[in-house]
Amino acid sequence: FVIFQIFMRKKIKNAFTIIELVVVITLIIIIVFWLNSLNFGKLSDLQKSDIFSNKIIWELENVRNDALVWKWILDSTEKFTSIQKWKVEIDKNTWTIIIKATPLNWTERELRKVIKSDKENIHKLSCVWGEEDLQKLEINFTWDKIDFSNCTKSQIKIVTEFNWDKNTISMDRISWLIKKEKK
Repeated sequence: FVIFQIFMRKKIKNAFTIIELVVVITLIIIIVFWLNSLNFGKLSDLQKSDIFSNKIIWELENVRNDALVWKWILDSTEKFTSIQKWKVEIDKNTWTIIIKATPLNWTERELRKVIKSDKENIHKLSCVWGEEDLQKLEINFTWDKIDFSNCTKSQIKIVTEFNWDKNTISMDRISWLIKKEKK
């Protein structure tokens, strides 16, 4: 008891009081709960714009690569062999991209369709900048060449848009390269 009284008479400098500790811990708890209530999983418009244009690039690259290596394409019902032609149809009005394949001695079959969400759209389809905007474009792939319908130039441009955020996808007929640029 005597030691306790001696200890209590000494003032400890540079220490926190119990009230200060409680206040700091309370503030930390409030900040943690507030941060936890924020939705960090929600994607920004910029990210959604990139995802939409990356979907288009992914589809174009898949079909291009299949054409280059003469790959078999698996369908839900059967396996296609000896594909003569792959086709990517891009429709600006409906904002859809349809991938089709034509095997030897078969008719053309639709393989998959990319459909936009609410705020995604294809803002512009053109052969090169300054040319008239196209409503539809077909890209035909065979193992040795690419052919753009409605387009005599060597390059096409697809401008995608999500809430006014635009990306430009360009594809070259000669080099088969696909690039994306921020606008």
